Amino acid sequence: MDQDFKKCPYCKFDIPINATVCAHCGNKIKIIVWERDLFTRVVFGIGGIIKGVFSFSVMALILGYLFADSGKAIDWAINGAWTGAILGFIVSFHESKKGKIETTFEDN
Repeated sequence: MDQDFKKCPYCKFDIPINATVCAHCGNKIKIIVWERDLFTRVVFGIGGIIKGVFSFSVMALILGYLFADSGKAIDWAINGAWTGAILGFIVSFHESKKGKIETTFEDN
């Protein structure tokens, strides 16, 4: 199946991705596209900060104990927390921009 086509759920005929009516069976197809607003993206970013802080700081603390002395392990954890916070926000904020494309099908 081509990238520009999808299957009609009723007749399984290939139809253009943006089609609103199946050319083969005549069933109506509604396409809903949405994008998250800025507030929602910021909330996702804050969640990314929390996730990044915990995951990176724990990982850095473990690595600090394994590869450095115990005094340096706390420094590793603090640096890991900052790194995790920054990366977590950037990745979560960027990924949350992607909306969802839903295709609903209606009977005649």
